[in-house]
Amino acid sequence: MGVPSLLNVFKKAMGPSSSHTLGALRAGLEFRRILEALINDKLSSVDVTVELLGSFAYTGKGHLTDVAAGCGLLGYKMGPEQKTMQDYLDEKIKEGLIINGKKLGFQYPRNVLFNVEEPVHEHPNTIRFKAADSSGSLLSLSYISYGGGNIRGPFIEQTSPPFPASTAGIFQPAQGGEKEIQPDSRSLENINNMDEILEYCQKKKLRFHEFALQNEHELGIPRLALYRDLKELWSIMEGTIEKGLTGEGILPGRLALKRRARDMYKNLIKGIRHWRVMSEEITLAAIYAIGVGEENASGSLVVTAPTCGSAGVIPAVFKVIQEKYHKKNSDIVNALITAGLFGAVALKNASVSGAYVGCQGEIGVASSMAAAGAAYLLDGNIHQIEFAAEVALEHHLGLTCDPIDGLVQIPCIERNAAGAVAALNAVNMALLTDGSHNISYDSVLEVMIRTGQDMNSKYKETSQGGLATAFVSCPNIPLSRIRQHAAEQNRRVVSSLPFP
Repeated sequence: MGVPSLLNVFKKAMGPSSSHTLGALRAGLEFRRILEALINDKLSSVDVTVELLGSFAYTGKGHLTDVAAGCGLLGYKMGPEQKTMQDYLDEKIKEGLIINGKKLGFQYPRNVLFNVEEPVHEHPNTIRFKAADSSGSLLSLSYISYGGGNIRGPFIEQTSPPFPASTAGIFQPAQGGEKEIQPDSRSLENINNMDEILEYCQKKKLRFHEFALQNEHELGIPRLALYRDLKELWSIMEGTIEKGLTGEGILPGRLALKRRARDMYKNLIKGIRHWRVMSEEITLAAIYAIGVGEENASGSLVVTAPTCGSAGVIPAVFKVIQEKYHKKNSDIVNALITAGLFGAVALKNASVSGAYVGCQGEIGVASSMAAAGAAYLLDGNIHQIEFAAEVALEHHLGLTCDPIDGLVQIPCIERNAAGAVAALNAVNMALLTDGSHNISYDSVLEVMIRTGQDMNSKYKETSQGGLATAFVSCPNIPLSRIRQHAAEQNRRVVSSLPFP
């Protein structure tokens, strides 16, 4: 119970997707750990297979889910100097999957299957690992990636000797970074939403970041450790902006999308336009966000905020405020803590998974987090901060997740820019008031999850509907099938219209 750690919201990740890339990588590493505990002389030849289900199957190729899962099995570790996952996979797959000195039967891409036929009941981001012994023994486990790279599992689907049915420690559920806390050790365990946090902060005369620091302490994360980690993450965010503003060339994938942030930034500095619709700060925020989005799409190291697909919103907003008002890095860290608190509440009570609720859970939540942190930086009180977050999220309700060709590029990169601008607008409106408003952040989260449940699955990271069908299909699915599906949907819509 209680609000989860900010470190479930902010974390290092390799792009392009937190759920599909980081989540699959973590699941692969977890299954590797299980294999290391199980593989022994009693098992003869063992073959390992990976199955991608739901959104993982439909958009996994474009999101590098298959590559990430393979890298996890082969022991990939993230880091600034690490090779790209594709380069790592190309190198390691030649050696094969070796566990406890034993070479297992795993070949990429042959042993990674995109299962678009099997319905997924619990969550659309589901990955299954199977280990089959030559004697007919089978171990089948699954994991779900529920947003921001956080995973749950393993869920035991099938097992037979000599694979154990359940062995304490071996099949210990993965929490994807979440910490298990004994209820009697927490004073904040009954505070679960923003309304309760507001009430507590009013009573104790606390700012949001002060409440969050207290919550982190109860989760076993000391203040100094949290500040150290967030300073490192902010440094990565700044570095990603800088790389985005200098990056050139074509992004990976069949779209052959040209990187634009560098040229846009140069043109802004040159003053290529003699007139402006928006201020320089708002324009810069949009360019910064595009730069980060392009870095993410290229598979570079980014920070989930709360996801990889929305990684550009917060750094773009905070950077323009820092540059304009000369904010210290310590101010930025407190803004990250404030923003992360709103992200943690969203993670607990709603979702940040595009495959589960659409892009309202990614760019929408990122925009609300950025608005909250920016309002803190501009000296907003707790009511103005909550109002800014609510406004930003409210106006992303219903936003679909329909990436073209299953790539985190169109419309994802520009949506980061739109989310950053929306956050700045929300802050502007909130700080012109005393913070009084009618709809709470919690209420908008509740509406967001209901909207996501009502949303047709073709608009939730499957590339089967919306903008994704206006160009080319996901590489996993024949273009003719997508066009046929779109035509059938259009016929249904036309036949239901109240006029000839």
